[in-house]
Amino acid sequence: MFEMHARVAGVPLIRPRWLPPPDLRTCQLVPLPPLRNLTTLMLNVGIEGDMVSYDCRHHERIRVLTDTIASLKKLSILQLYISGPKEHWFSMGSAIFFSCPSTLETLTIFIESDSMSRQPDPDPSVETQNWYLQAKEGDKDDQGNLVAAPRREEPLVKLRDLQLWEMDTATVREDIIAILEHCPNIETFQLPPVSRMLSGSDFAGIIAGLCPRVTSLTTYQFPDGSDNELTFRVMEALPAQQLETFSCSNSDFHMDEIAARSIFQRHSTTLRHINFAFCGQIQSKAMLTILVECVALEKLELRQDEAHGGIIIHLEDAIEKPWMCTKVQRFDLTVGVFELELEPDQEPYYDRDSPIILTPAEEQQFAMLEKLYRQIGLLTEVRRLDLRLEWLDDEGFPTQDSAYDNNTFPALLSLGDARTNRPGYLHLLAGLKKLQKLRGSVFVDVDETKETVNYKVQSAFIQPTSN
Repeated sequence: MFEMHARVAGVPLIRPRWLPPPDLRTCQLVPLPPLRNLTTLMLNVGIEGDMVSYDCRHHERIRVLTDTIASLKKLSILQLYISGPKEHWFSMGSAIFFSCPSTLETLTIFIESDSMSRQPDPDPSVETQNWYLQAKEGDKDDQGNLVAAPRREEPLVKLRDLQLWEMDTATVREDIIAILEHCPNIETFQLPPVSRMLSGSDFAGIIAGLCPRVTSLTTYQFPDGSDNELTFRVMEALPAQQLETFSCSNSDFHMDEIAARSIFQRHSTTLRHINFAFCGQIQSKAMLTILVECVALEKLELRQDEAHGGIIIHLEDAIEKPWMCTKVQRFDLTVGVFELELEPDQEPYYDRDSPIILTPAEEQQFAMLEKLYRQIGLLTEVRRLDLRLEWLDDEGFPTQDSAYDNNTFPALLSLGDARTNRPGYLHLLAGLKKLQKLRGSVFVDVDETKETVNYKVQSAFIQPTSN
């Protein structure tokens, strides 16, 4: 390619000094020149069709990678998604970490298993954790001397955003501490899964002490054997009223009211964004604690199962105390309501002859629902509202036919009718003047809605919804 360009342009055929000698057995492709001014490098495993694959199954490839990273003296953003045998994850990750230049501000190192990877067995005299940092045959300077991989000694003082790979039982806690000692100023930390055997009761305090400026704490997965409580203990160990964003995914940590109060009261005036994704063990009282304590909350996101809500706050808990999260702009909530059984030959309330006479149990339930709707109507800053209804059986578990998107909150979409004594509470949402999207259990194609909701109101809700 170089020679062809030279002939077309009519310039002398002089090879740049940084090119290797030509090899007639290979295609004449000219590599890119050294990118000394590169500030952003993103290298992704080939999961999607448009991503570039970097298979780190050979020591030499890691050495090329670490040498390259170490030479990029202006690099500020580095995102690496690589594959390799799990027993060498820490060796690979730490080699990359300690090759990063001190200019780095954002660092992501994600390593996944590759069943096709086969690493050569390391020298038994060399510690496994340092394998990729050792000088190897072929790693030689111009004089033929063995050269170890580059290793930065000074901390990454400019680093603000950090995401690390999973730390399994092949890692010792001193190795994790050695990495975090180089990250004193990080503000956004995606805490990696850490084995229960590593963490211990004091580990959260160690992490908070080494990284005392964290304002955004995220976890993304909890493989078998990992410590699913560590993230919450780190929250308790960080300086009070500092954390602004908290996100937790795929955790089975059982959070009750006592735990929630200890965790969320500590950051109640600063937490603006809380996200739970597929965390099914957050108890009803714990959700109430968040609604009552987190006065600065702007986003409450609950990513849940498409059929059922997952995290459920019971109706009686939801109305127990006034919600203080009145600044919220995105609000996701699943409310569990005990399903009332009709007497034999008894019609649903909306099909009864006028004037409608409610049973004592129905009167009590509608009174509780009215309090809930009033609480929601006070969230005047909300833009996106996702309300989901779960019908519960006598033991408090969702009924089999309780798919949220085929339900609607009783009388929520109706204005009511005083003449027939039919309840309706849509007017309680009149204060939501900034609302842009309402989704969840607002299904209009059910018997109750067809009978109680004005046709124009129905038309407003029969619109395709998206996430």
